[in-house]
Amino acid sequence: MTQPTIQREELHRRTIEMRGYRRSDGDYEIEGRVTDTKTHPIQPQGRDTPMPAGVPIHDMSVRLVVDASLVVKDVAAADVGPRLPRHQLL
Repeated sequence: MTQPTIQREELHRRTIEMRGYRRSDGDYEIEGRVTDTKTHPIQPQGRDTPMPAGVPIHDMSVRLVVDASLVVKDVAAADVGPRLPRHQLL
């Protein structure tokens, strides 16, 4: 993508990371992680102190295990980020 010709200020960053592995038992694991951060401090309702810039607002992971025929054998998910209602993050 070409650089814009107008000055911009980054406000929000969503990072999506995906990795695939072949396991010693012959199955495959696919791991994914999504993190959201702000470039400025935010003050969510119900918190005494602001959340600093760069601290993940969302930090969610998923792991999928499939066999060679792509049959799903296991799924695990985790949300390790802070629990904030969606409307507080705008």
